[in-house]
Amino acid sequence: MSEPIPKDLNASLSSLAMLSVQLSTGKDYLDYLHGFVIEALRSVEGDGFDASTVQKAVELQFGLKIPAATYAIFLKRLVKTGVILPTATGLQYRVAKLPTTTVSRDRQAARERIKEVTDELAGFAHSKYSLVWDDRISAQALAEFLRQYSIDFLRFAEAKSPLPEETTNTKTTDYVVASFITNCSKDHPGLFESIKVLVQSHILANALMCPDLEKTPKGFKGVHFLADTRFLLKALDLESRYDTDNARQLLAAIRTLKGVVCIFSETKDELRIVLKSIIKRMQQGAGRGPVCRELLKRGRGVADVILAESNLDRDLAALFVSILPSPRYDESNYLFQIDEAALREEIESEVDYITDRAADHDIRVVRHIFALRKGRKASNIEDSGYVLLTTNAALSRAAFFYEKHNSAGWFFSAVVTDYHLSHLAWLKSPMEVPDLPRAEILANCYATMRPHESFWNRYLVELDRLKNENKMSERDHEVLRFSIHAADELMDVTRGDVEGITDKNLHVVLKKLEKTFAAEKEQALESERSAHEKTKAALASSELTRQKGVQEKEAARLRQAELEKANADRAAEIEKLKKAESDAKAKEERTRSRIDLLANRIAKTAFYVVGFIFAVITVSALFGEISIWLAIPAAIAGFFNLWAGVSGNTVERAVKKWIARRLTQFMS
Repeated sequence: MSEPIPKDLNASLSSLAMLSVQLSTGKDYLDYLHGFVIEALRSVEGDGFDASTVQKAVELQFGLKIPAATYAIFLKRLVKTGVILPTATGLQYRVAKLPTTTVSRDRQAARERIKEVTDELAGFAHSKYSLVWDDRISAQALAEFLRQYSIDFLRFAEAKSPLPEETTNTKTTDYVVASFITNCSKDHPGLFESIKVLVQSHILANALMCPDLEKTPKGFKGVHFLADTRFLLKALDLESRYDTDNARQLLAAIRTLKGVVCIFSETKDELRIVLKSIIKRMQQGAGRGPVCRELLKRGRGVADVILAESNLDRDLAALFVSILPSPRYDESNYLFQIDEAALREEIESEVDYITDRAADHDIRVVRHIFALRKGRKASNIEDSGYVLLTTNAALSRAAFFYEKHNSAGWFFSAVVTDYHLSHLAWLKSPMEVPDLPRAEILANCYATMRPHESFWNRYLVELDRLKNENKMSERDHEVLRFSIHAADELMDVTRGDVEGITDKNLHVVLKKLEKTFAAEKEQALESERSAHEKTKAALASSELTRQKGVQEKEAARLRQAELEKANADRAAEIEKLKKAESDAKAKEERTRSRIDLLANRIAKTAFYVVGFIFAVITVSALFGEISIWLAIPAAIAGFFNLWAGVSGNTVERAVKKWIARRLTQFMS
């Protein structure tokens, strides 16, 4: 009988890391539980047990909270393999023969791996932020970070993570953990790999928390993902490199899984409007928001946005993003239309929109999704047909709760975040999209280390207050407001806690920034000049390409016209030849008719003349001095000529032959 393991986060994290040990074997999600269940059954060997007994035993020994429904499914597999047998009542099971496992060895290796991560995290927190963390605090902070990889709105909603619910101050620990992981990705690949294993295992745990995921198809065939504007900005490489890599990895994963990514025509229009608005603000020196900040941090400028706007159709095609016509609203889908007022109320309770136009757009596209689904209730994403892909978690929640309040039974939400879709995509085929978790981890860490818009606005308000109260100079205000590294330093000092935006901390940020601000301004001006030249060159190249295209089109048009003229001339010549041939045939027919007519007339004349001659000979022989022996043959020949027309036929053939010969000589 195995010795119970104390329930603590270190043990839970070690057990969690063991889930992905069999990842490369290609087994399904339930098989990841095999070692845990077998070891748990050793503690109940000899007694009857059910799924709840196994659930408690696994939680006691390994510190993982998995729903009893998952174990109930797995125990049926063990019955088929003869490991356990049902009791006489059929309500419980008993152990038949337990196989050996490698759990002890795997757990020891996982413990060492997790211990290294928590120790390094504690050391990083102390050296970078002067925080005193022990193993317990490090494990808590790591567990809270991993909880973010739970998939929301699973059917078994009583538990979304297998880790024990021990919480800490996530306002500060999330930032520290994100900073630590980002640092590991650059300088400590071994540690980063250990963290990646934990994240993968937690994503795998989503399938164990919701057993229905195990039954779903392996792909997204037949599912249309309608991307929103913010997701497309990331995919178009107009935010951080981490965001771009993550968005494009997700697009590639959707294609691998046979899904289709598209946008509504109004989303494309809104995307173009947003790009033009960013261009205008940046040209006026009033650029703000994540796109402007990220471009400046990367040494890029308005030129990149101008090029993105002018090449939008080409870039969307390169990303395999197609345009889906918006559904019409008429009698055919009247029954499937939704209460826009109720949806607006739900969305506005979750989302703090900057403009009414953005709210109207989101409500409209969510409405389109419901219309395209035509009232079909899909319990999983594979049967949903149409889903809005967004970066806005609040919008996803609002759409989910709207549908929950207005329908019965289980359903898959009309809106899914790119964050959760990445998890689902990797769950479906981890070996086909192996890089997706890495991109997702780095993008998530980067997002955690960036200021939220509400946090940044609070910072700007505080700057303006200090300036208006003469507690901050004009120059210091400029440095804190416009330095491209202000957001990074602010987050590093406050660790994302809005309560950390104080006069004291702002001066700490100022001290870090003022050494480099002058160089930043010069670099920004140089970047802008370079970007301006780049834009001019790109636009000139684009104009040359356009002109070349126009010239090629004109040349092609002329070639086509020449070809059409040549074809027309050839057709006219053919018609002329046909007409000449027809005329020649007609003339030949007329000539032949005339010859026939002439020959017939001569033949008739010859017939009558010969008949008359024979008649004269006969009469002369009978009544004259000519011999009767001449009259009788003449009479017979005359009668035969009269009956057969020998003279006429012979003359007709001779005449025709003579005329034909003469005509041939003439034509020669």
